[in-house]
This record gives sequence, C-alpha cells and structure tokens, in this order.
Amino acid sequence: MRLGPYEILAPIGAGGMGQVYRARDVRLGREVALKLLPDAVSADPTAIERFRREAQAVAALNHPHICTIHDVGDIGGSEPGARPFLVMELIDGQTLAEAIDGRSLATDQVLALAEEIADALDAAHAKGIVHRDIKPANIFVTSRGHAKVLDFGLAKAASDAQSPGDETRIAVGAAHLTDRGAAVGTVAYMSPEQALGEPVDARSDLFSLGAVVYEMVAGRRPFEGPTSAAIFDAILHHVPSVPAGLSVPSGVHAILDKSLEKDRDLRYQSAAELRADLKRLRRDLAARQETPTVNGAIDSILVLPFANNSGNADHEYLSDGITESVINSLSKLGKVRVVPRSIAFSHKNKPVDPETLAKSLRVRAVVTGRVAQHGETVVVGAEMMDVTTVSQIWGERYARKFTDIFALQDEIVLDVVKNLRLHLGGDEQLRLTTKATTDPVAYQSYLRGRFEWEKVTRSGFQASIQHFQQAIERDPKFVTAYVDLARAYGLVAVNAGMAGAPLFRQARSVAQQALALDSRSGGAHFALGSVKALYEWDQAAAETEFRLGLAYDPEFESLAYSTWLSAMGRFDEAVREAQRVVTLNPTALPNLAMLVFVLIEARRYDEALHETNRFLEAYPDSGTGFEIKSICCMGLGRLAEAEDAIKKAFELTPRMMAFGRFSVTRALLLARTGRFAEAEQAVTEMLAHLEQQPVAATQVSSLYAALGKNDEAFTWLETGLSARDSSMIRLGVLVDLEPLHADSRWNDIVRRVQTAGPPP
Repeated sequence: MRLGPYEILAPIGAGGMGQVYRARDVRLGREVALKLLPDAVSADPTAIERFRREAQAVAALNHPHICTIHDVGDIGGSEPGARPFLVMELIDGQTLAEAIDGRSLATDQVLALAEEIADALDAAHAKGIVHRDIKPANIFVTSRGHAKVLDFGLAKAASDAQSPGDETRIAVGAAHLTDRGAAVGTVAYMSPEQALGEPVDARSDLFSLGAVVYEMVAGRRPFEGPTSAAIFDAILHHVPSVPAGLSVPSGVHAILDKSLEKDRDLRYQSAAELRADLKRLRRDLAARQETPTVNGAIDSILVLPFANNSGNADHEYLSDGITESVINSLSKLGKVRVVPRSIAFSHKNKPVDPETLAKSLRVRAVVTGRVAQHGETVVVGAEMMDVTTVSQIWGERYARKFTDIFALQDEIVLDVVKNLRLHLGGDEQLRLTTKATTDPVAYQSYLRGRFEWEKVTRSGFQASIQHFQQAIERDPKFVTAYVDLARAYGLVAVNAGMAGAPLFRQARSVAQQALALDSRSGGAHFALGSVKALYEWDQAAAETEFRLGLAYDPEFESLAYSTWLSAMGRFDEAVREAQRVVTLNPTALPNLAMLVFVLIEARRYDEALHETNRFLEAYPDSGTGFEIKSICCMGLGRLAEAEDAIKKAFELTPRMMAFGRFSVTRALLLARTGRFAEAEQAVTEMLAHLEQQPVAATQVSSLYAALGKNDEAFTWLETGLSARDSSMIRLGVLVDLEPLHADSRWNDIVRRVQTAGPPP
C-alpha cells in the first residue's frame, strides 16, 4: 500500500487516537513511523483537532528526547472526509510501560531516564507547551536505553492550558488508556489540579513525571483503585510510599516527595529544577559506587555456576543444583541485587575473568565454587571476591553427607549473606532457608529432572518426566516437582503433534494434584491453563488459569500464556507477554524463539528478523535459529535469503531431527519458489518419518495448501480435529493456511474447532 511517497510495510500498534505503521519514505530511502487517525474518529472534529495539535506541538520542538515529526498530510487532500496522518521518526525499542511491566527498574536506569524526560519537558515548557498526558505508555525507551517523549495530542500552549472546560478526556479501565470522561489526561498519572478540572501549567507535567518515576522505582502506580473515582481520591488525599523491601536511595525518596506534592506551589517549579536534582543524585550515587566503604554492605552479587569436580559428568546436576539454590535463596532477600540465573549460567563452561565480568554487569561481589561427590559425601569449596578492592573476602570448604544437602546449602547461603555484611531479621532468615521439600532423595531426583529439562530437547523433557515422577513418589507433597512434571508432559504433548492427547491428560491430572496441595501455585495454574487451551479447547477457562498464574506468581517463566494470546489473535498482548518472559530469562533459547514466533504470527516480520539475528548472535550454531530466520525471510519475500538460512539449519541439525518442522519450512519454500515436484518429494519424505519426528496436522495441511491440493489439506485438518491436535486452535492466525480461506470448507472447520468443547 502506498500513501503518497510512503510505502506501508507493516502495522506497529494501534490505540484510540491513532494507528501506527512502519513505512518507507521512497524519496529518501529511510523507514519511518506513519500515524493515521482511526476510521472510528476520522470524522470527529475534536479528534482531528487533537491530531493536528500533536503535529503543531512537536513541530515546534527539536530535542533528542522528543520524537521527531518529519511530515504531515491528509489522505484525500482537501476533499471532505480527508483523513490526516503524521510521519514520525521510527524508533527501535519499547514503551516505558512495557519496560516496567510490573517490575522495579534499577536505580541508575530510573534516574537516567527521568533526567532525559525532564530535559525534554524543559524544552517543551520553554516553548510554552504543556504535555498534559505524561505516562509510561507515552514514553519510549530506545534500544540504546534512551528516553523519547511521544504523543503530544493533549498538549496545549501554556496560555491555553490555563483554561478549563476544553476537550474532555480521561483514562479508565485496567490499562488506564485515554478515553472519554471528565478531565484532560490519564487518570492514574494526573496532577491534583487536573483531577479537579482546574487550570494547569508546566508543574502539572512534573507531578505526572513524579508518578512515572515512582512506577519505575516501585513497579506499580502510586495511585491505584478499582474505579476512576477511587483513583481521583488517591491522587487528592493519598501520599504514596515506596513498598517495603525495596532498596531505594534516600535521594530518590526526596525527589518523589517533591514531585508528588499536592500543592503545586510546593512542588518542583520547573523541569530544569527537577533535572538538576536528578543529575546531582546520579553524580553522588556514582561517586559512592566508585569509592565504597570497606565496611559497608555489599549491594550486588554474581554467583557463577559451580564447577563439577567429581570427574563424573553424571554429577553435573548437583553442581548446577547447588548454584541455583544459592541464587534463588539470595534473590528472596530484596536487599541485594542478584544477577539472574539465566545470565550467570550463560557463562558456564566458558573462560571467564570474574573481575571483568563483574564490572560489565555492574556488581561488586562474585561467588565461585566447586562441587565434588564421592560416594555419599558432597564436598563444596566456595569463595567470594570484592571486585572494588580486587580481594577475596571469604572462602570456605564444606563436606557433608548427601542426606545433609539442605543444611549444606543453608550454611553456604548464610555464610555468603554474612560476608555481604547484610543483617537479617528472623523472618528473613526463615525465608532464606525454606525448602520445597525436606527429603534429600526427592530433592536429588528433582535436581536430575531440572538438569535434563535445561537441555531443551525432546529427549531431555522425556527424561525429566521420569526424575520428577521419582521425586513425587518419594515426597507426595513436593508441589514444585508436580508443577515441573505437568509442564514437561505438556511440552512433550505439543511436540507429539496428533499423538499428544494422552500426554495432555497426564499434564492435567498432575497440575490438578499440584493445585490440590497449593491452590496459589502460579506454575500449576499456568500448566492447567495450557491443557485447557491446547487440549480441552476451553478458551475462557484457559484465560482464567493463565491470569491466576500471573496473579500468584508474576515472575513465573512460562511461554504458554504468550502462545495462547497469539493463537487468539491478541498479538500486542502476546508480544508483551513474550517480552516479559524474555526479560525474566534473556538467554534462554526457547524464550527467544517464542518471541520471534509470536512476532511472525502477528505478521511483524521486520521485528521478527531483528530478534532472530539477535538470537543467532547468542546461538550462532543453532539450527533452530536459522530455520526461524528462513521463515522470517519468507514472510518478507526475501526467498534467496530464506533458502540460504534453511540450508544452514539442515547443516547444523542431525538428519533425523530435521525431518520435523525443518522439513515443513523447506517444503513451503520449495513450493513458494515454484519447485512443486521437489516440494512434494519433501512432503513424502517427511510423512514417512512421522513416528520418529511427529509434526502438527496444520503443518502438513499448510504444505498441501501451498501445492494447491486443497482436498488433501482439508483431510489433514479433519484428522487434526479428530485427534484434538493442539495446533488446531491456531487456525485463524497461521499465515500458511491463508490459501484455504476462500474454500467453502474453511469456515466450517474453524466453527467446529471453536465449538468442539472439552473432550469426553
């Protein structure tokens, strides 16, 4: 699609006041973001005025932290019903709302972003422009970590902003997005004067920025409530406090107190004043970091994977398990920043200079260790280094019977805490030493299961099932083992294609047993949600379980919810959920792959290819990575690159393994390039190996659709329906099935899947 000199490439996002597309300016050969007024409000004079106001406001500004507008125009020119559009710079990154997503950001990141936003507001206010809708959704964080202020649609000149009674827009609902109401702005971030409908000035933006800074610090909004009236009341009468347990410098508290002052005369009087305080605090904190006192508490730590010194590769599970236990226990404290397991384990079996690595991760202490098991005895050596003084501050050797493994791990953790110079209360010490099981034999089986799980292979998941079962047999109340067993069954079921039904039933039974033991287990709710979605096809029940999972354990790492949201066509939500999981574990291959697949299903091929290239930087020998790249390139019409990528995928993958999804991708590419005889041969070869490498019914159907063999394609869909193939819930979003949409049988098969209900 062309719009004047702009070639529309792909949708980026949409909201009540704008639809944004990735586009290419064919004159300059650069990519841009093109924002259109939605059809629903394209005839609304108020909406058009707001849209034009945004262009006028930003056009008056030229600032590195304000999104630049390149051009404006109207579809239809001066004709009645013309639809306005803006052309803006295309920014790579995510909104601040997506970056926060319920989590606290690091203090240095909070201050850096806040300083840049304050600088942008200072520039706007100097031009007499008040933004009036500062919130995380209107701030973009670039891939390089810098802030860009967006959406000046509610902005007005300071003289006009003083006048009440203008356009009325308010944010309500869970997402707090701008909608019709009784005040200008977004409820959760309004200043008291905005909430009361009084005249506003630049100080109102500073209150809103204070609310944004609070959310970056605390991971939640300062003013919350079930209704807009309750939020208004909180803004007018409630003084927010940072949640207990967060380590926040006193200077940040002071900035928040002054920013969120109800009386605007006592608030920051200018963005320049706020920016100066932020800059001063950043300088002071940096100076303290560079010259820490020897006797002060250590506030950040990296625990590197303990080495397996047993001389037996079968004991690797134990060294990994002890390392993970130490990391998880320290993470419960909230008093020290702990480098996540995923990042720590990405350096396993690699030559590492602890000092250099610690500085790159901005941590002060590094723990290293070695584990050896000799018969029934476990020997652990561990030491901790203070990077700032380049000195060992602790070292110890432990020797215990395996039956004392829990006491051993507790002793290591408590010794680490002691040498971090942290002082624990009784409740904190209890939290550190609480275990999911007290049976060392059950724990050993569980560790073996986790070790197999982390291999991320079909055989690894199958092996993990046996170990988790052994853990449960030994300790029937071991909830964590039930959860991971249910997840392993679910993953093997998905990989089994049309033979997955019995495995899904096993997953359901185990998840229900976990919930019987602990109804608040987030992992168990996620596991049951997967079964509801993929096997029972009860999508309302699936969403309930997924939401319960997030509510009970917002840090739980599950791909199921993102996969389901994408299958339901809720792509923006799916991408955000996939990004949440990637943030939790940024080096995990399955997490990175799922984010790419969600972007592919959303037809956001440019973004998918960008993420795939990042994936391949981390895993340059991944056949899966090159197979995904081939799919992305096909979506972009870059078939030669797609062919190179799939060839590389086959080179890096054992032949039998490649008969699965890789063969599907190769056959689709052959069909797309007109080599139908070769494509048919590839399909025949793949079907001959279904027992060893199952594929989904929709995948086979897509191949026949590409070959123009609709009868065979629908035969496979009927087979998938009968077998309750989990891929059938994705019919509406699979791009490779689009050739079947015009067939009279398509709507019928979709309807029957949607109304099938749970199996008997």
